Amino acid sequence: MAGTRRRRKVGALGGNGMLIGLGLGALALYLLTKRTGGTSYDTGSYQLPPLTPTNNNTRNTQSSDLINYAIAGGLAIDAIIKLIDRLNSSSDQEVENIYDRVNTTGDFSTYV
Repeated sequence: MAGTRRRRKVGALGGNGMLIGLGLGALALYLLTKRTGGTSYDTGSYQLPPLTPTNNNTRNTQSSDLINYAIAGGLAIDAIIKLIDRLNSSSDQEVENIYDRVNTTGDFSTYV
């Protein structure tokens, strides 16, 4: 006898069956647990008014940062709209004051 003969099964997955099963299970778990709704700062179908750009880059950056903070902080849409209106009608110094106060206290309530 020259040795045992090895045979392959036609259509067998070999050693990959367990790996494929684990992959499908992980995919199913991910799809079942992922969030389907929006986040707390999702504006949904609301169209926010634009910030009015100025020639002052610092003011533009501070205004954009304030809006991003408000959205990330979960401020209501109407409060964000009021904040945008306030920033658009404020002077450069007023925007800087608002920016400094929000950065130190985290409180938007005075401005919305």
